[in-house]
Amino acid sequence: MKNKKYESMPLFLVKAICEMDEYMQTDNWVNDKLNCLLVDYKNEKVFSMLKDETDSLIYFNYENDQKPDITTSYDWDFSFDNTIFYYLEKGYNIKSINLETHFGIWCFIKEYYPEDIQYKNGLNKYIKFCKNYNITKDYLDNALKMNTPDIMKMINIKERER
Repeated sequence: MKNKKYESMPLFLVKAICEMDEYMQTDNWVNDKLNCLLVDYKNEKVFSMLKDETDSLIYFNYENDQKPDITTSYDWDFSFDNTIFYYLEKGYNIKSINLETHFGIWCFIKEYYPEDIQYKNGLNKYIKFCKNYNITKDYLDNALKMNTPDIMKMINIKERER
């Protein structure tokens, strides 16, 4: 029986998701959580980021049906600019980002925008995604019971100042 969840996805993406899922099922990574999934449909590339119970970040890079390049990083050595914004600027699209990661991105933007964000086109693509899918401060606050920084106001003000 076919899995309807995968029916409309291209084969390269299904393979990447299945391989990542298999990796997450190993004994060493039982508590991994998918933080984001970015896809370059044109070039059949996938970037995903997982976080494990020790707060290590595991990156999966899939290109052209090859085995994934898997690397690990730590919270203290991490930047949304060098990961998510970079890949968005390189032509990837957001397939999935969990709410905790959205919250982290919004805090990152509040702290580093505009001077310390190198991949501004990637940032703009992320902001457009949030606007298109109604990812707002209120939505994140209600879903996570957190006080999310209001980056939309901040970015609109900074853009008008330019």
